[in-house]
Amino acid sequence: MPMVRELIEPTLDVMDTHVLHEFLDMVGPDGPALLRSIVETYAIETPPLLAALGLALERGDPRAVSRLAHRLQGSCLSIGASALAARCVALEEACNQGLPLSPDLYFSLEDQFAATTAALRAFVADLS
Repeated sequence: MPMVRELIEPTLDVMDTHVLHEFLDMVGPDGPALLRSIVETYAIETPPLLAALGLALERGDPRAVSRLAHRLQGSCLSIGASALAARCVALEEACNQGLPLSPDLYFSLEDQFAATTAALRAFVADLS
């Protein structure tokens, strides 16, 4: 039986920039400003969700972990955060399979969030 850590190790690039470019194409001239706002909202609103996920991991509550991972996955996919979304999917699946959860998984997710946020901010900084 695989360990949860093996399931959530990164296998993708941090971001899917196609999602961001499609958004910019769809929105038009206001796209860069709107995307900057969305990135900052993501950067502000995600840490409390991650903290709740960390507490659920600490409590060993697979239902809460699964629900929070699913919620985080959705926000990640909408902004092109493919690697973090993939980790959330794997964590949700691990919960559904009854694999043992470790509070240490939070740090892996937190590190991925930091890398994702840095990549998103670099992307929007390069927009005109």
